[in-house]
Amino acid sequence: MPRRLLSRTFAVLMHGRSRQAPARESLAEAQPDGVALPQAATPDPMPPGADRADGRAGASVGHRMADLAASFLRHPLKRRKRRLYRMSKAQARIGTDMPAQPPARLKEAPQPEAVPSELPRSVEDVVLDPYLTIHPDLEGEEPLPLDIAVSVIIPTYDAGPEFIYLLRKLTGQKGLRSVEIVIVDSGSRDTTAATAAAYGCTLVSIDQSEFSHSHARNLGAAAARGDYLVFMVQDAFPIGDHWLYGLVRCLIDHRQSGGLAALSCAEYPRSDSELFYDVLLKTHYDFIGCSEGDRLGRHTGEDHVSLRSQGQLSDVACAIPKVLFDAYRYQGDYAEDLTLGVRLIRDGHRVAMLSSIRVIHSHTRPVQYFLRRSFVDVHFLAGVFPDFLPPPSNGLAGSLAAAAVLSRLRPDFGNGELRVPSEALAAFVDRVRRTDLPDVPDERWDGFGFPPLQRWLDDYSSSSTPGSGTDPVEAALVRASFEQTRAMFAHRLESLGTVLEAYTALDETVRRELTSAIDKTLAMTVGSQFAFCCIAPPAQTGPGDRKERLEALRDILTAGI
Repeated sequence: MPRRLLSRTFAVLMHGRSRQAPARESLAEAQPDGVALPQAATPDPMPPGADRADGRAGASVGHRMADLAASFLRHPLKRRKRRLYRMSKAQARIGTDMPAQPPARLKEAPQPEAVPSELPRSVEDVVLDPYLTIHPDLEGEEPLPLDIAVSVIIPTYDAGPEFIYLLRKLTGQKGLRSVEIVIVDSGSRDTTAATAAAYGCTLVSIDQSEFSHSHARNLGAAAARGDYLVFMVQDAFPIGDHWLYGLVRCLIDHRQSGGLAALSCAEYPRSDSELFYDVLLKTHYDFIGCSEGDRLGRHTGEDHVSLRSQGQLSDVACAIPKVLFDAYRYQGDYAEDLTLGVRLIRDGHRVAMLSSIRVIHSHTRPVQYFLRRSFVDVHFLAGVFPDFLPPPSNGLAGSLAAAAVLSRLRPDFGNGELRVPSEALAAFVDRVRRTDLPDVPDERWDGFGFPPLQRWLDDYSSSSTPGSGTDPVEAALVRASFEQTRAMFAHRLESLGTVLEAYTALDETVRRELTSAIDKTLAMTVGSQFAFCCIAPPAQTGPGDRKERLEALRDILTAGI
């Protein structure tokens, strides 16, 4: 297929699906017989300016999928890999030697002194390429079908009107013997169960009180009949008609040679994704090594950084042979995908995170969600990884003082004048670093509008007056934890610049998104600091650090996560 046509195919496949979002399709066309969907099922139109073509400065602050698609195709070895991959794939299927290199191809590069009689038997032996595979819909030919049955397992709860698009996309997947969809529904009040039944899904119903991420998925796996399992979430959307095929084929191609046991695929955020989610996603993918290619993880050490970066799987989309999953299953109530990947690599398997094949998925969450999620993340990591140690200065009074002082800071956008967003952020970070603890700290803070935390704060304020400065030891503890929280906040703010560099003008949309990202960054910082206080309170505690208060705070922030 000519490169120009291939580029257009990828742009339509990726960019068109994401920017327009699956909600563009008509519900009337998608609705199966016998399923009555609510009148409000048609999703809201895209926000104004989302599809404007006047550059980054005027566009919405969603993830720039066109840039990602272009970078995928610009890789200097991509065309060569496509040819070699198809050849190695065909050889693996039919058991024959790979054909000799075509003469026409040899003319494109200087001739070596000696041409090998045959090509090596795998793409990895020839091309130092960061990708394990390629999306089947980009290969320019109909992929060879696989005589394999796949079961897709999706826990659901009030999946909403877009759930129908996911089911329709999954039932239309090509290149496999069969696709079974197993829905584990925990008491949905909308049309989720009826829609699943209309599409012929296997429905497993549980009470909402029974739900945990591991339990629901284990039930779905027990009911599944496929050779391979693919775990998904209810609000993700596969890209392309051979998405499932691509995941399974990658597992098969690298199972024997690379010891690949399970894989997940990365996300493209939706067109309405907020800037803060884009930053979190890029930071996470940089950490686990799939921003610029596919990561094939293995056991390289027992420290928490190695285990997390090498063993990370994601239940946004996670494929694994059923026989292997039945031997491991999910464990725990939280981060079940990470712990599965860690157990696999500890046992000598490899796990992959694909950037070459992706799914559309993102969320826009309220500020208090990030406070609670960060608290739970830190608590989980400290409980699972012994070397995940809190920083030295933890104090509840100082953390509350920092939350109160830092939440009152607002970025300076130049009195209405347009500025470069990255410069505005840099100025705000500098202001944060220079902000000091007042002589009389004011712990009055609204808890990011989270009512249970607000009630806890009222009780805290009425029963203790820490940080007044009357006790030198207590004052030193408060200052140390304040400075620790402030430094953590400033460091995390700097990561926003990785996405802000894409915007050249500080228009109203970018201002709103940047302000929201700053608030959510502070929420994550405070949530982490609260978790450190609960895990390892200082040896000399003030009246605000009593065990019962910390336990009450922990119960509030972990409920329902």
